[in-house]
Amino acid sequence: MTFSPETQAALIADGEKLAALTGEDHGPWDLADFVLSEEHRDELESLAAGYEASAYAESLLHDALKPHVEAFHADSRDDFTMRQLRISNEARSVATRCRISAEAIRAVLRLVTAPSP
Repeated sequence: MTFSPETQAALIADGEKLAALTGEDHGPWDLADFVLSEEHRDELESLAAGYEASAYAESLLHDALKPHVEAFHADSRDDFTMRQLRISNEARSVATRCRISAEAIRAVLRLVTAPSP
């Protein structure tokens, strides 16, 4: 990834300020210098696959609860329907977060394992 000279200068200045505050190197670092070991790549692949599986499972749960969501929209407000609606909404939310996490991990993997131009 290439940054404009202004952005690069700002990143360097931020890294220097953080280093002065913490005594640690805070970059910026060039991704071309980053090496991802095979072991860590496998761990990230496994993590992404786990998030994808969780997203799938949560989507199945959300789909299974559709009759309760439809009952809610048909003005059924009994406690059971309300609990199922909350579970359904949480399942949809978790599935979305898991999908986003898996996509982010896969994007990082593509970035750090892409062949140099």
